[in-house]
Amino acid sequence: MVHPQNWPADLDYAGSRVVVVGSGATAVTLVPSMAERAEHVTMLQRSPTYIASVSSVDRLADRLRGRMPERLAYALVRAKNIGRSQLIYQFARRRPEAMKGILRKAAAQRLPANFAIDPHLTPTYEPWDQRLCAIPDGDLFSAIRRGKADIVTGRIDRVTPDGIDLVDGGHLDADVIVTATGLSLLYLGGMRLVVDGRDVDVSKTLAYKGMMLAGVPNLSMTIGYTNASWTLKADLVAHYVARLLRFMDRHGYSSVTPRADSVVTSGQLTPLIDLAAGYVRRSIRSLPKQGERTPWRLHQNYVRDFVLLRTGRVTDSVRFGFAGERTPPGLERPGDGERRVLLDRPGMASVEVEGRRIRYRVTGDGPAVLLLHGIGQSLDDWNEQHELLSPRHTVYSLDLPGFAYSERLPGRATLKRLAAVLPAFLDSVGVTHAIPVVGNSLGGAVAMQFAAEHPDRVSALVLVDSAGFGSEVTLALRLLTVPLLGELLARPRLGTARAAVRAVFADAKHATDARIARGFRLSQRQGHARTTLDIARELGTLRGITTLWRQALLSRIAAHDRPVLLVWGARDRILPFSHLAAARAALPQAQVAVFADAGHMPQIESAEEFASTLDRLLDAVGV
Repeated sequence: MVHPQNWPADLDYAGSRVVVVGSGATAVTLVPSMAERAEHVTMLQRSPTYIASVSSVDRLADRLRGRMPERLAYALVRAKNIGRSQLIYQFARRRPEAMKGILRKAAAQRLPANFAIDPHLTPTYEPWDQRLCAIPDGDLFSAIRRGKADIVTGRIDRVTPDGIDLVDGGHLDADVIVTATGLSLLYLGGMRLVVDGRDVDVSKTLAYKGMMLAGVPNLSMTIGYTNASWTLKADLVAHYVARLLRFMDRHGYSSVTPRADSVVTSGQLTPLIDLAAGYVRRSIRSLPKQGERTPWRLHQNYVRDFVLLRTGRVTDSVRFGFAGERTPPGLERPGDGERRVLLDRPGMASVEVEGRRIRYRVTGDGPAVLLLHGIGQSLDDWNEQHELLSPRHTVYSLDLPGFAYSERLPGRATLKRLAAVLPAFLDSVGVTHAIPVVGNSLGGAVAMQFAAEHPDRVSALVLVDSAGFGSEVTLALRLLTVPLLGELLARPRLGTARAAVRAVFADAKHATDARIARGFRLSQRQGHARTTLDIARELGTLRGITTLWRQALLSRIAAHDRPVLLVWGARDRILPFSHLAAARAALPQAQVAVFADAGHMPQIESAEEFASTLDRLLDAVGV
């Protein structure tokens, strides 16, 4: 008794009677090979498979050899062989009866006239429901024609000292029995995957482009074609990984993690390998799943995969991240006293959007929610909410273009241009459906502009001490609108940074040295200061926030029936609490939450209560 995966080196079967149990690729390869020395070889199959003879000689390659440059000849022959295999597969799937006839006729021409095509070469399934077995130059058929081999279709009753008894009463003499009965797939070599201390159940993951796993960073795998050469896909995957590594090196990234949004995970999921072969069926429960569309669908099509993996974007539906002391190119390296304030929190990453790099943070798991900061601020305004909301939500925040550590857009920064980046940003991180958007101060105006321009992308609005409801605003912001004076005030000064941080909080304990240092660092970034001046001057004057843009925007928001929550800190010194009355008048259907002891940033000063309030709204709207 011999199993092919444990073949003994000293096995001598010369002159022996051999029975090979099985009908797959291993069996049809072993039978003609062993028939050269054995007395006789029988392929005993429980059920037949489709077998096709394939020439071992490529006549086109022979004709081109020496007549044209080697690389050109190789490319032409390769293209011909790929195209031929794809054509045969598509023909078999679309015209199965015609394909059956072709295979049957080709086999009959190479086999003895008395060979029983039925039942030995007539499977019950359609061509390519399982892999087609290819035999070089019809060597199996030749061995049968010479009387050195034959095929028997039947079921084993028992193994006897001299052979095999069949259920139908037949008997096969055997000195050697080879059990070519298939294999057990050991996905990823049986390795244990652990991400952030948690075991990954591979059977519950989604495959990304057929070569990575959602939620698992820096892991690539190769799963070849079931309908063509396995190495074709391996070649594409290798090139893609090389492209991905080059991209990460250029941008200073240390990790890449595929992310599937809820639209993908809630859709129809199927096993990664769509093949009815026994070895696949036996392992189907341990394999990853695939979604309904690219890049979460494994296509058995070389041309489609070539476009996807050789020319497609490496930034689709993935999150890039940094580690240790690495700084993304284009972001100014912080001084020794800063030591990675900008990228040291979990989930911090960067993505290219419309040619500009955007810093963002993503934490948690569950329905997505987007958080937007105010003028002259950064995504760090949402650190507390990342911690509190993450157990139930996938929380995204970002530095709006030009602010903090996101690159400026070319030209002048405007409210519309800030909002216009959000659809592309969300697409780049894999969020393509409508989600709640939470905006503080200027972030509230950006959120409203986003909702007005893209109502299908916003399921709910949470406006936190939001700009857009009144003309009154702190003097510091009004002074920025004055030419020359604004540039002078925007110059980095530690005292100015300290005053700005203290102004946003009702309780001075929140104006920590760390927050003041962070504000001072931001003021030193030229792009951040320039963007702050642009926005202040677009939306206001020395007299206050202008009326025209507010009325136009509010009329568009009021016309839509999406849920709105108005949140205000009763001790706000930036946008006074009196704005809430104007907000309620403009949006009478909105819910209202007031934080009596908070200033301009209740998401920090009343963090837990804020998170609970937000959770209740999200529950109410089914998010």
